[in-house]
Amino acid sequence: MIWASFDVAREIAFPYCWGMNTDSLPLDPLDREIAAKEAAVGKMEATLAEMERAIAVERIKLDSLRHAATLRPVVKMNGVGQAHIDAQVVRRRGKQKGTISNQWRAVMGKVVGTVDREPLPPEVWSAAAHEIGYKMAVKSARDWLRRGIGAQLGFIDRDGDSDRYSVSTLAIEKFNLRTAAPSQEVSGDGAA
Repeated sequence: MIWASFDVAREIAFPYCWGMNTDSLPLDPLDREIAAKEAAVGKMEATLAEMERAIAVERIKLDSLRHAATLRPVVKMNGVGQAHIDAQVVRRRGKQKGTISNQWRAVMGKVVGTVDREPLPPEVWSAAAHEIGYKMAVKSARDWLRRGIGAQLGFIDRDGDSDRYSVSTLAIEKFNLRTAAPSQEVSGDGAA
């Protein structure tokens, strides 16, 4: 009996913590403040984790840029404070944009110097290449005249739908092709 009365007294004295779920009870002001701070700290921790990931990505980018900086040519300062690049360090590869090989410049100069701007078949272009020391098959000449960089850049003009080509005014002006000797003739038979 004594124990039974003790249980009743305990139920009366501690109604909120004995056998009840205290999560569903109304919060007092202190509990609300604690919950608000926990939510704020959780939000800050999530933002911090996101920022740490962003910082890691930016550090990788920074390291890549620093590595790229070590690969650039050495720049030296001359006596007047102007920077110049050491020519031995710079390695050039390929041609500049908008240029063609010296071989094709010479062939165009040969054609322009002998027949000016008259449209000619690929056989004549191949013969002109042979005359100045370049071995060029008619098929190679035809392919270059139709689809090569010279045609793409507007250095070669095609005569309508025919298989005849001439040097464009653009190429004549850009490469100063009128300087070729006009006394030589180009044969159209393909023999060199």
